[in-house]
Amino acid sequence: EPGSQPGCTRCVLNDLDLTVTIDGKTYYPNGRDGPDDVNNAERVVVKGVPDGTEAVITVEASNLIQRYQQYSLVATGCFGGVANTNFEDQCSAFDCDTSYSKRRNTIIMAICIPAGVLLLCGGWFCYRRRKESG
Repeated sequence: EPGSQPGCTRCVLNDLDLTVTIDGKTYYPNGRDGPDDVNNAERVVVKGVPDGTEAVITVEASNLIQRYQQYSLVATGCFGGVANTNFEDQCSAFDCDTSYSKRRNTIIMAICIPAGVLLLCGGWFCYRRRKESG
């Protein structure tokens, strides 16, 4: 975040305003009744949201000094294991977690390949020994 002009008392550059809308009601950050144009870190807390409720999270920019502003968004809570439906052609983290099978396959290969090489070398050694002795 670049600094603002000297002497400026309420000048947030690249101001990103966070809102959460649930059932037509908009919740603003940091306990305010409107957008927060003072802080560059914002948090919205919504309590008592029933299961199955859809929340729309919006980030709007103002006072940009460049065309784009990168930001991070973190949403926490009890989501009930509902998969993200923003990307219809992709599966959710719950459905596509292949880390266990990848880890298992890597361990199996790490054991089987060296064991196979040892067996082949041992077999070759035995074959040559028999051929020399008989």
